[in-house]
Amino acid sequence: MHVLGISGRAMPLLIALGVDTFDSSTYLHSAINGKYSTSLFTSTNVAEADFDICDCPVCTSPALRQQMRGDAEYQKDILGPVAVHNLILQQQFVKRLRRSIAEGNREQLRTFLENAYQDRPQSRKFAYRVINQTLGSYF
Repeated sequence: MHVLGISGRAMPLLIALGVDTFDSSTYLHSAINGKYSTSLFTSTNVAEADFDICDCPVCTSPALRQQMRGDAEYQKDILGPVAVHNLILQQQFVKRLRRSIAEGNREQLRTFLENAYQDRPQSRKFAYRVINQTLGSYF
């Protein structure tokens, strides 16, 4: 199943429902707005980001780190690596969540959902109901 234009906080629920692929530009729009993802749910201003805490190929490249710090002639050369970093984090999250579902790791799934919907109690209730109906009684 493929979903167009949806990502971010909806991803854990959609993955649990069996979505295989996403077509989203959230990672790109975040970068355009100067946001460097620190997780699927949180970001920081790229000017304040600590690239040392990430081990993705972008953040471990001295040249790309320098670009993200603003050492580039064009804005696209600064924000391009940020967008790729954001996409990599999104992909890593999807892989971890799918693995936890496949392994039946209820605690990790619960943690993902808690993080995704911690400030949205109604969404959390809905997510738990959907998860219980599709994956069995986890909660």
